[in-house]
Formats: sequence, C-alpha cells, structure tokens
Amino acid sequence: MRLILRLITLSLFVAAFGNAAFAQTNVVDGTWVAKDSSTQGMLRLVIRGSEVHGFWTCVPNPCDLGFATGNFYASVSTPPLSGAGVWITRFNASFGEIVVFVRKTGTDELQVETYTRFTDGSGRKDSADSQTFTRLEDRGSDLQAIPQFPWPPPKWTSRYMLADGLVTSGRPEPLGALFDRVVSALRRAVVEEWSSYAIGDDGFAVVSRLESIDDEGKPRPGAQRWATGAWDGIDTLRKYLSALFKARPGRYRVIAFVVTARAVGSGSEEPDPASMNRLLREGSTALPDILRSRTVTSVRCEALIYEFFQASEDDQIRLVESSRLRPTQHLSGAGLWKEEDLRR
Repeated sequence: MRLILRLITLSLFVAAFGNAAFAQTNVVDGTWVAKDSSTQGMLRLVIRGSEVHGFWTCVPNPCDLGFATGNFYASVSTPPLSGAGVWITRFNASFGEIVVFVRKTGTDELQVETYTRFTDGSGRKDSADSQTFTRLEDRGSDLQAIPQFPWPPPKWTSRYMLADGLVTSGRPEPLGALFDRVVSALRRAVVEEWSSYAIGDDGFAVVSRLESIDDEGKPRPGAQRWATGAWDGIDTLRKYLSALFKARPGRYRVIAFVVTARAVGSGSEEPDPASMNRLLREGSTALPDILRSRTVTSVRCEALIYEFFQASEDDQIRLVESSRLRPTQHLSGAGLWKEEDLRR
C-alpha cells in the first residue's frame, strides 16, 4: 500500500509539474544500459534531447516501451529528489505504468529508479527498483543492449556491394574493425548522426540520418542538408515532416550499411521518411563487445540506399523505386568514398 501511494504521488508530481520543467539537452544524451545484465526490469534507455525511449526486460526479446517525454528538475529538498538534478519520465506499458527517475552520477553513469504499478491482471505486486546504468560505449557486453535491425530490411531504392578494402578486407576480422570503418566513412562525410543495430548475433547495420540532396546526389549546402529538426516525439515528428516536405519539394536520402554473411533480401514494406527517422532514433551509437569481438567468415558490406522524392508541394513524398542516380553517385556524392575507389 505504501508503494502504491508513493507511485500515485510520483505520478501526480510528474503530471502537475511537467510543464514547469526545462529541457537539459545533451546532458544525458546517449544509449544507456543496466549494469546488471540479469535485471528483470528496465533494460535500456535511449535519451535524445527531451525524448526518452525505454526497453524492458522480456523473453526472448526486450519489450519496447515506446517514447516518452523526459523533464529535468533542478535540485530540490523533497525526497526522493534531493541532491543533484533529476530527469523524470513515465511510460504507459501494456502491463502497467512505470515512473522513472534518472540522476547522472558520473560522466558515463546514471542512477535509474523505477516504480512500477502492474495493471495487466497478472497478480504481480507493485515494485520499486534502483539500478546503475552505463553508456553502451563503455558497457557494451550484453547483446540485449542493442536493438535488432528489421529483417528483412525495408524495401530500398538501390543497393551496392562495397568492394573489399572499403569496409571489409577480404580476410576474417572482428566485426568491431568493420564497424569502425563505417563510422570513419560517415565522419569523413560529415554525417554526425547515425544509429547502429545488431543483425542476429553475427552482424550489424548502421543507419545514417535523413539528408536533403540535389539531383546529382550531393548534399544541399549548409543547414539545408538536414531535413529534420529537433525531436518532439514520433507523432509530432510525423506532423513536422509532413509540413517540412510540403514546403520543400526535392530529393532526400538515407543510407543503411548492412554488414552480414546472410543473404540480404528486400522486405515488402515501403518505408517513408518518418519510419526511417524512427530507425535513427531507436538505434544505439556503438556495438556491444560481444559483437565487436566476433569474427564472422564470408562477411560482406552492402549499402542500402533509400531515396525519397517530392515533385511539388501538392504531391506526397514517396520512396523512389527506380532512381536516375547510380548507387555510386549516392555514395560518392555523400562524401563517403571517391567514385574511383567504389568502382575498383
């Protein structure tokens, strides 16, 4: 009963003072995972700006709690919020309500308190838990800490098998070495946002940010390159993208690098910019050690290119199924590699 009363109090606190909070962007941005891999509760938090994406421990795969807005509160004297500032967010899951308190206790460490009230009729008692979370880059040992790439991948515009020497070397290597080469290419192209995913337990994918391009496949200059702004939640993002694309007809692109020994076949679902941005938002920024250290024979790297086009303000933006641009034009135009290196 005491826990239930505390949950109700916490929920009322979040509801009553949510509008008074102010966002502390970049303070705790990143992918965070529970230090104790045997946890039965909150497993992973992906925090970007004021948006928090939660994952709960389920079998066989983590349960996606969806997105919630996180609010930051400065130090106050009322328990349990005394001490440093705290992030507060709340998830309405299929099995109950979860109120989450997040405190930053170190450069790469969070203290995460969860208060769960089960409403699914399972008979489980309301519970409270406190865990230490670390950044995935430093934790990186649990495969559950990284989400799985949708398989088969969403329907693409074009694909290109990268020659050995760009990402793969033609000899057995740890996946971490291949991941680092993909990231180096993205940084060379000044792509500062991407997300990584696992492909089973023996491969990975890296998805770049949606960008605006010209008819030759080159990024538009300056701030025009990036087709999206601040994240305000997926529903708001859909509305934002709709307004954005209505105002700016033209071409847009997402590139996904798929590193696997599996045969890569296209799914039937046609993606849209919102779903591709969701891939960017849901992934991690690094590979866990279990993937970085794994060596897979016959591994290949394919670039899956998703090109979108809107002819006019009155038209919908759609996936381009047959592009006038060659895959190498997309890859070289983005600044990832030179065309002569791609064609060797």
